[in-house]
Amino acid sequence: MYKLINYFKLLSDETRLRIMVLLFHNEFCVCQITGITGISPAKCIETSG
Repeated sequence: MYKLINYFKLLSDETRLRIMVLLFHNEFCVCQITGITGISPAKCIETSG
């Protein structure tokens, strides 16, 4: 049940969803993700947790 809750939590956040889609297709470092999405490095790291 906990995994299912976390899954839907991930999908409900637009930034997390955008990062998830990127990482589904390839590996990226934080600087690449921030460049592609336009979000700050701090926000990128914050959404990973």
